[in-house]
Amino acid sequence: MEEVGLEVESAGPCFAYVTMHKGERMVGVHMACRTTAPGTRLRLAPEEAVDYRWVSAAEWEEMARAGLTLWDPQDVLRVTTLAATLLSL
Repeated sequence: MEEVGLEVESAGPCFAYVTMHKGERMVGVHMACRTTAPGTRLRLAPEEAVDYRWVSAAEWEEMARAGLTLWDPQDVLRVTTLAATLLSL
């Protein structure tokens, strides 16, 4: 809800990493989620994002291979596989 304005249910964490944010070390955790209100439009914070589009796991992996995202292709594969598993439980 905080990041994009969608109400979601979480199936659990599927990826974690350590990074620097605003001069401080932080742990980022990505959660496997699905919306509880289909059809709701995303609400983006203008200081954090200017646009979005939905992509399949395969498209995201291809984007990573082409250098169009900061994600490593193997990490994309790991996170999408784990998220799909968690959401199917």
